[in-house]
Amino acid sequence: NYVITDKDPTDETSKSDGGSHGTHVAGIIGAVANNSEGITGVNWNVKILPVRVLGASGSGSSWDIAEGIYYSIDQGADIINLSLGRDGSAPTSDLEKETLNYAYNNNVTVFAASGNEGTTPINYPAQYDSTVAVGSINENNERSSFSNYGPKLDLIAPGGFNSNSNSIYSTWGYYNNGDPISSYTHMPGTSMATPYASGVAALLISNGVTGVDNIKNRMTSTAVDLGVSGKDDYYGYGLVDAYGALLDKKLEEPY
Repeated sequence: NYVITDKDPTDETSKSDGGSHGTHVAGIIGAVANNSEGITGVNWNVKILPVRVLGASGSGSSWDIAEGIYYSIDQGADIINLSLGRDGSAPTSDLEKETLNYAYNNNVTVFAASGNEGTTPINYPAQYDSTVAVGSINENNERSSFSNYGPKLDLIAPGGFNSNSNSIYSTWGYYNNGDPISSYTHMPGTSMATPYASGVAALLISNGVTGVDNIKNRMTSTAVDLGVSGKDDYYGYGLVDAYGALLDKKLEEPY
């Protein structure tokens, strides 16, 4: 019984506060291709439903996040990208678990960022089994120093170094005196790694792979193994491999 408190999803974050985190994430998933501008998303023929659950400061409540998830499911979303989180050492939340189980039972795959503190365990909601937890690597295929790790980590994807110049370039913007200003910028973080995984899931769905477990199993079984052999705390099952996932084949190296 969610109540929509604001029907305009425009991110009202100012430039001085870092600009639109959500726009950056959305571009990684589905920025338009072949227009000689900016970047190309992982799946550039995809429908994105923007749901703003945090305030301009980047903070918010588990209640608002839950409301956004229920709304997204009712709108027919196949995938939910949660590039957000809270302390993984804090107590679990019945509200979070109930909401994410509802998504799972409605065949919605939820990807969540592991967190950017460089510690263990990974953040909530990524820590729940009903989500796919995504951490970050840098351009050397090594775990980003900020990327949270632990036994609940499922996958890793590009998230960059701490510095913006060695991070992920994507669509972006900021709010200025009531107007959204569109641009592009670099951002580092597991928030940027997570939409790479979400985008690959969208490719799989477009190729007929359905079901939360089927999508998760396809992506983890074809991930490029890094670190020690097999699943580990720092890299999960490995680096997301779009080509391998589409082929349903574990490749030796990223294609």
